[in-house]
Amino acid sequence: MKRLGIALWVAVFAVSGVAAQAGAVLEGVAPGEGSWIPGDFDRDGDVDLDDFAILKSWFGIGWWEADLDDDGDVDIEDIVGFKQNFGYNFPTHPGKPLGGLNLHIDAVGNGRIVNDGDSPFTFDAFAVASDARLIDHADWTTIGEGLLAGTIRPEWLGMPLMEAWMWGVMHADAFLIAECHFSAEATLQPGASFPLGAPFSQGTPADLTFLYVRAGYLGSWEGLVIRDAKGGDADLDGDVDLDDFVIVKDNFGTGSSWSEGDFDGDGDVDLDDFSILKLNYQT
Repeated sequence: MKRLGIALWVAVFAVSGVAAQAGAVLEGVAPGEGSWIPGDFDRDGDVDLDDFAILKSWFGIGWWEADLDDDGDVDIEDIVGFKQNFGYNFPTHPGKPLGGLNLHIDAVGNGRIVNDGDSPFTFDAFAVASDARLIDHADWTTIGEGLLAGTIRPEWLGMPLMEAWMWGVMHADAFLIAECHFSAEATLQPGASFPLGAPFSQGTPADLTFLYVRAGYLGSWEGLVIRDAKGGDADLDGDVDLDDFVIVKDNFGTGSSWSEGDFDGDGDVDLDDFSILKLNYQT
C-alpha cells in the first residue's frame, strides 16, 4: 500500500504537466456566491497554503467541495486540479501567526529555512513570494533536487528517504516558489535547516513573504525573512569601511536596496541605516 501511495504521488506531478499542456481547465461556481476558483476552499479569494491544509485534511476521505473533478472522492486527480490553480491571488504579508521557522538569506542570495525555535517544528508545506517578482526561480533548489545533489539529507527533515522524495513543487516563477507534501510531514530540530539554493539575489527581505503550514493546523503560519549579512556592508566584501560609508552617503534619501545602503530593509536609506553602519564600522 505504501509503495502504491508513493507511485501515485510521484505521478501527480507528471500528470499535472500533461493536463496543463492539454489545456485542462477546472471551473466551479459556489452555490449562491457567484464565481468560485476551484481550490479556494476557505472562500477568501485566493488559492494558497491555507487551502492546501484543508485539501490535505480531506485527502482520501471525501468532501464535495474538495472533490474538484466531481467523481465522488478526493484523490490524486483533485491534487492535479488544485496544483493548476495554486498561487491564484496568493497573499503577501498577510499578518499570519509567527512560528519557529524563518527564512535566512545570505549576502549573495542563498536561502535557508531554519528552525530558530527551542523545540522541534513539524511542517508539510512552504512558500516564498516576492511582491516585486524578483525571485530567480531557476536558481531555486527544490527538496528533490537537493536530495539528488546531496546538499539536503533526509535526516535533516526528520524523514525516511522515500518520504523525503515525495515533496512536490506547487509553483515556480518570479513571484512565487512553493513545495508541499500530501502524505507526511518534515520535522526540523532546533537550529536545523535546509538550503533553497540562491534565488534571492535581488530585492530586499521586506519584499519577500515566507509562509508555511504547521502540521496538524488548518492554516498557514508566517516566518521572518532575515538577512545574514553584517549591517553596513553595502558592497558585501566582508567588512564595513569607508567604501560602504560612501555608498550610504551617495544614496541617502534615494536608495531602496541593500547595495544602496538600506540595511534595515524598510525600503529607504535614512538615519537608521547610517546608525547601523556606524555601529559596525571597521568591523
